[in-house]
Amino acid sequence: MSTESFEHFVDAEVVAEYLSFTPATVKAMARRGEIPAHPFGRGLRKTWRFRMSEIHAFFTSSKPVASARVDSGSPSVSGKRA
Repeated sequence: MSTESFEHFVDAEVVAEYLSFTPATVKAMARRGEIPAHPFGRGLRKTWRFRMSEIHAFFTSSKPVASARVDSGSPSVSGKRA
């Protein structure tokens, strides 16, 4: 592997700063499979690591996000008429 193609993993704090999210939100999204993430460790508690190139590509792609959905409790879709 050449050093030019090597990309370091970063933690949730770095991704959170990049996305203007909290680290807890980033970790929750990783657990739910909503963002590209790499779990390390065995058992229930994982250490989540990320590649910034994957995060950037995911959030800047023009493809619709499969996990995106409208919250049924949203006033715009609740079915109530004014």
